[in-house]
Amino acid sequence: MSRDNKSNEIENKYGHLLDKYLDGSSIHFEEKMRREEEAKTKYGDLLKYAKPDLTLYQHMVNIEESNRQRRKREEEEQKQSYIMRQERIEREIRKEREHRERINNFAGSILAKAEAKREAEQKAAEEKRMEEEHKQNLLNAIQRTIDISDEISATIERTNKMLEYDAKKRKAHEEQMKWFENQKRL
Repeated sequence: MSRDNKSNEIENKYGHLLDKYLDGSSIHFEEKMRREEEAKTKYGDLLKYAKPDLTLYQHMVNIEESNRQRRKREEEEQKQSYIMRQERIEREIRKEREHRERINNFAGSILAKAEAKREAEQKAAEEKRMEEEHKQNLLNAIQRTIDISDEISATIERTNKMLEYDAKKRKAHEEQMKWFENQKRL
């Protein structure tokens, strides 16, 4: 059996079912056109639907791909949002810490000024107390001097009285001694 006979026999037996398996170069263009016309007349518009319509699946794949990209974009946005939120929180914490430090420094300076003022007031009060004490000591010394001068005056007066009394007594004694001496000479 020759190749052409075999081919005709297969063609008669299976017809157009094996067209897609036959070598395309061996089938002539005219034969191919004839078969298409024959299939159109025999099956009509059914051939349009014989091929699977993948557009619905392609749309589903496209939708899934867009959803995946949207989810990926949303995840990226959430990550960026999280990073920005963390940065904002850290910035707020840093601002709050700096604000607290400024307040503490301000309060510390006020307290230091108040402490310095209190120490200055204590020092001034101590100096005033020392000055008052010095004045009081001076007044006491003056008062003692006045009291001593009064005592000295009284002592001088007593001493003068004693000296006068002693001088009177001596004079009286001398007169008496003169009288005794005069008596002895006689």
